[in-house]
Parts: sequence; structure tokens; C-alpha cells
Amino acid sequence: MSQVSQDVRRARFSDRGRCVAVGLTALMMVASSESGCSVGGGVSGGSTVPALGGSSASAGAGASGGSGGGSAGASGGASAGGAGGTADSLSDPEAEYAVVSVPEGLDATQGEVLSAFVAYDRASWTAVRDMDGTSEVEATATGQELASFTKGYKDHEAKGQHVEGSSSVEVSAVDLLPDGVTASVGVCNDQTKGALVSATGEDQTPEDVRHRFPIAYTLVRQGSGWKVASSSQGEADQC
Repeated sequence: MSQVSQDVRRARFSDRGRCVAVGLTALMMVASSESGCSVGGGVSGGSTVPALGGSSASAGAGASGGSGGGSAGASGGASAGGAGGTADSLSDPEAEYAVVSVPEGLDATQGEVLSAFVAYDRASWTAVRDMDGTSEVEATATGQELASFTKGYKDHEAKGQHVEGSSSVEVSAVDLLPDGVTASVGVCNDQTKGALVSATGEDQTPEDVRHRFPIAYTLVRQGSGWKVASSSQGEADQC
């Protein structure tokens, strides 16, 4: 698989390759020789991202046991989750954005982190879907993640490209680091049902991004809330 850039998270087709949005954060993050991140590694030029499968965040079945307690497992549907909301309540059917599962037993602070991550993930998805500005992304991201997304967004805007289809994410772990101002979120991002489309309606989606990717996000506390600061994407179909 080619390297993916964090240019637009989640914009979505990893240019985010979501590195993402590393996420959206990943449809429009199409592989680029100027990628700001590496597959399975950290993000260059930004904050260090916890390794996937490490103590801070793990993407895939189950959840890691980080310093914040993480979660014993991830469940979907209205009954899943606690603080931060359920998978159903965090989803946005109108935007074709779905949270498939979230960890159970989160405490209040972990719930805040989960809500902040989903706010960013959803904002980055709708931004590259509607291509009507990045104000919501700017309100939910900072640092390398925001810089990469903004660059990718502008690149695709200049090319007349946008994302179509749907986006879904499984949140497997939400962990707080000992410093109290940093957190990690481990997810599995499904990029199989989205498409990067030209102004004339041509599907320009690279085949190597139509997969499921494990992604580790780093969030930092800013003021009274949390923002996504960086992310790291793992190998295709490993979650």
C-alpha cells in the first residue's frame, strides 16, 4: 500500500492516505509523495502519535487498557457506551456518517475525549463531502492534524474534487495519558463505501484506499475542551 498523507482527514481518503484523518478523515487524503505521515508509524513534523496496539490506543477488536482505564470492550447500538454518548447518538444519518461501536464503561473525562474525537471525525467527513468550508474542522482540530487537513482540503478544492458515499468508524479505545492533557483514541476506519469524485462525476478513488484502516489519534486539552492534534494510520485491513 502506498503512503498516505494527512492532508485531509479523515479529509477522508487518506491523501488522510487519513494518514488520515489519518481518518476522513480519509477519503480525500489520497496518497502523496509529500505525505505528512507514514503507514504504521508516527506523523512527521508533528506530535508523536501513540503506536497502534500500544498501551495508549489500539485499533481492532477489543480495547487497550491505557492509563485512563480504556474499555473492556466495544459495543454498538443504542445500549453501547456511557459517558460521551452511544454509537447511535454519535452517528449522523443525514450526513451518512456512522459510529458503529464505542467502548463501554468510560468515565466522564474519557467521554469528553470520545465526543471531541467524533466531532472532528464527523466535521472532517462533512467538510470534504460538502466542500463548503472548514470552520467546523478548525473548531475541533489543532496542530499537525489541522494543518494537514487544511492543505489537503485546498488541494482537492482546487481540483474540483469531493467525496461521496458513506463513512463509518469503530472506536475501540479511549485512553488518558498521565499528564492529564493528552489522550489517545484507537479506531477502525472503513473507507470501502466512499469515493473521491471529480467535478464531472468521475470516480478518481485510488484502489489502495478502499480498505479498513486502524488509526490512532492523539488529542490535547485546550482550554475546557479537547482537540485532535495528530494521527497515525496502520496497515490496510488489520482491523
